[in-house]
Order: sequence, then structure tokens, then C-alpha cells
Amino acid sequence: VDYDINKYKDLISENNIPERNYAGTLNHNVASTCNSKSLSTKVFQKYVQDNNIEYDLVIMTRPDVTYHTKFDHITIDYGKINYPSHSWWSGKLYNPDPLLNKPPQMAKDFGVIVCAGSQKNMLIWASMYDNVVKYSEEGMGFLVECMCPYHMMKNNIDWCGQNLTEFEIVRRISIGMAEISQDLK
Repeated sequence: VDYDINKYKDLISENNIPERNYAGTLNHNVASTCNSKSLSTKVFQKYVQDNNIEYDLVIMTRPDVTYHTKFDHITIDYGKINYPSHSWWSGKLYNPDPLLNKPPQMAKDFGVIVCAGSQKNMLIWASMYDNVVKYSEEGMGFLVECMCPYHMMKNNIDWCGQNLTEFEIVRRISIGMAEISQDLK
């Protein structure tokens, strides 16, 4: 898929969504992330349908993450979507101060770096991007860590923090771009 950031900038502008969310993140980047999650899931969805495959467990993760411990499937709650309980967002989305005019947030956090669950539950991500504008209009904060759990809630899927695995985010793309930039100087 050819990437065009203007598609997401236009979505934000045309729907009167502020340029930045309350955490300072550019909302077109949030929309782009939600679309990437949906597109990845749609590719997986087509694959399992075309090949008539049913997986017991599906793990979705970001490409800039390395893992240092083995994944223990025994810890998974297959009735829910599982995420790392040590998410750095933990506790940050609770009860925003109404005087700061922040949008309502989820009552429990959700970490987007890695999530795991049954195939049926994980396929829910295929339709998330299609709903981000509607969710924003309903008052949900335009933040990936809010849109993901709100999407699950709207689709009757519960989620829970688990000690899934120890991981480290490695910004290989950013590091590579910085090296190229230095070489060009």
C-alpha cells in the first residue's frame, strides 16, 4: 500500500478533529496507526478465510519491538484481548480533570505495543479505522490507547492486563534515518 500522510490529515481536517490530542500527539498520526492496525488485520482475515484456517492464539505486535523472554501462552485469557500489564500508560487514562476540558477516557488502560487473544477476538481490529471519526464524535479521546479499548467495548470484547513478555522498543527506523541524514551532511 502506498503511504500518503495527507489522507489522514484530510480525515482530521474534514471532521473538525483538533490537530493534536490532549497528550500532544498529532491526530493524523493516531488515525494512521489505527488504519495500520486495521489493514494488518484485514490481510490476516483474508488469509485465514482463503485457507480455511482457525488459530487458537493470535499475537499482534509492533515491528519496532524486540522480545527478551519467551511467550507463555498459559497466561492468556482466551475470552479477552490481553495486553502487557506493565504498559507505561497504566493509570494515565483514569478520571481526567473536567476543568482541563479533556475528553472522557477509558476506565482501565490498554497497551497497544503487543496484544494477544483468540482469532475471533483479534479480528475485531479489522473495523477499527472505519469507526475512529464516529468514536471521536461520541466523545472518546483521539488517542490510540483510548480508541483501541473503546472499539473493543463497542464490540462487546473485554480486555485484561497480563504479564505477557518482557519487551523493548527499538526505534530502528528512526536510528536508520538519523544515520542517513548524517551521511548526507
